Amino acid sequence: MARTPVPYHHGALRQALIDATEALLAEKGADGFSLREQGIEYVRYAMDHPGRFRLMFRSGQLHKDAALEHQGTAAFDVLARGVRRVFGVEDAASMTPEHWNAVTALWALVHGYAHLAIAGKLDPLCHGQGLKTFVAGSLGPILTAMIAGLTRDAR
Repeated sequence: MARTPVPYHHGALRQALIDATEALLAEKGADGFSLREQGIEYVRYAMDHPGRFRLMFRSGQLHKDAALEHQGTAAFDVLARGVRRVFGVEDAASMTPEHWNAVTALWALVHGYAHLAIAGKLDPLCHGQGLKTFVAGSLGPILTAMIAGLTRDAR
């Protein structure tokens, strides 16, 4: 007997994602995030909403949506602005390939870390302290070291 597919979400995923992004940006403002904070919040969001997080990055499964693309771009811009602040670059037009490589490296780091966290792959490293506590204590120093490495030659 074939099972009837159960809808993944309550039917308002698009609006829920937009609302979550808007709330975060309204609370902190686009310039209110440090790279370290922007990365920790990214992973925290993935841990709190693993289904949404996985869905946001599925390719070929969702139709184009201008509002969602706008929110995704706004979130990406928070990361790019953080990199510009670290490198002392005024605007996106002034960013060099080195700056864009830093954006890509930091995004890849937190995105991969988020996937490891929600897949349970970091659990053996927690040593009984709980995943959220482990993330809070480990990701910040990892990001700090990554940022220091990315900016070492630029100084």
